[in-house]
Amino acid sequence: MSAAKPLAHVLIIRPGALGDTLMMLPALADLAPATLVTFLGRRPGIDFLSGHVDRVMDMEGGGWHRLFLEEPGPGPLPASRADAVVAFLVDDTVRKNLEHHFPQKPVHLFEALPEPGEPIHVALHVARKLAQAGLPLDPDRAFRRPAEKGLLAPRGAGSATRGGPLVLHPGSGSRQKNFPWSFWRSLLSGILGCPETRNRPVALVLGPAEEELLGPVQETSLGDSIRVLLRPGPEDLSRVLQDASLFVGHDSGVTHLAALHGTPTLALFRASDPVQWRPLGPRVRVLQKAGPSADFVAQALDAAVSLLG
Repeated sequence: MSAAKPLAHVLIIRPGALGDTLMMLPALADLAPATLVTFLGRRPGIDFLSGHVDRVMDMEGGGWHRLFLEEPGPGPLPASRADAVVAFLVDDTVRKNLEHHFPQKPVHLFEALPEPGEPIHVALHVARKLAQAGLPLDPDRAFRRPAEKGLLAPRGAGSATRGGPLVLHPGSGSRQKNFPWSFWRSLLSGILGCPETRNRPVALVLGPAEEELLGPVQETSLGDSIRVLLRPGPEDLSRVLQDASLFVGHDSGVTHLAALHGTPTLALFRASDPVQWRPLGPRVRVLQKAGPSADFVAQALDAAVSLLG
């Protein structure tokens, strides 16, 4: 029997938030160089994939609505040439339209996430699905890659050269994942008073979901000691994370981004599963607790200091 013809050009579809999209990076980094990938997703996640795929496209752009038409409409999709399509989007209408626009080409649809409670990381889940679809990658090797080097770290960068601020992100896309501002205020007080950290600059990242914290930050006595980064764009956020001495955040897209930049990262889990969502990077520590407490603040401060060592 002759060997299967290698896939030269693949369209991968993964609509999702920042963290969901970043979970694709290990697999994309492991793909054989001869495989051309067009990646269809959503911003801001796709802004961080350009170095690992040949083309990124925004699902909110014109023409992709054709994927969701009840009956295939006239005109091609914005990306209409591929040897295969892999979509992390299980939908009969999407399948019908993909098969219409890519006749006689393999079309694979997979669940974007493992089942709740399934003991597998999201990044390994998607890597195995891509391999199942025939893409040339080793899922286990792909999953190990981020622990060896930050996949988004600049070439030659290392944690020993980092002299930037301690960066904290007190939010996420889900309030259920978040510890309250009182926890973060106590942690910031501890950082500013701890001998190992009190002379280091501190930056607080506030995205659209955390803008409501700007007032409380400015109203506390901590306000003058902290640089607030309000709604940073992808390039500004990358620069801050690349230079940071340490990052502390919830289970959020920004936390995954920090870890993938190779930044020493402390991830605080409350409602989500670290088995499936642990950030991937060479220096990551995870703490998990259902709710805030004085002892958890102390644990977080100790963990932050240990990551700086």
